[in-house]
Amino acid sequence: MKQAFFLISISILLAAFSVKKFNPKDITQLVMVLPQLSNPDIKEMLETDFNNKPGVIKCEVSLMTKTLLINYNEQKVSSGEIFSVLDKWECSPGKYDYQKLY
Repeated sequence: MKQAFFLISISILLAAFSVKKFNPKDITQLVMVLPQLSNPDIKEMLETDFNNKPGVIKCEVSLMTKTLLINYNEQKVSSGEIFSVLDKWECSPGKYDYQKLY
């Protein structure tokens, strides 16, 4: 009986640490206008670069609306890294907006 109690206690303790480790409040969404975006190749390269970056959950780029949407973990990806990728492909942002996802 003591072994079962010990096993259950350890399981609950491990579950509590696992739940605490994941914090969905760390997810940020960035929507950005890229006024000079018109090349489909640049669109593909931006999506590839962002989607391969650790901490990026999703990245979508639209040529029709000239916008970039990126969901990322702000503890793993800094805004400097995002602007660095944009500079790499010579995309200067217009208006942009950050929003926390819960």
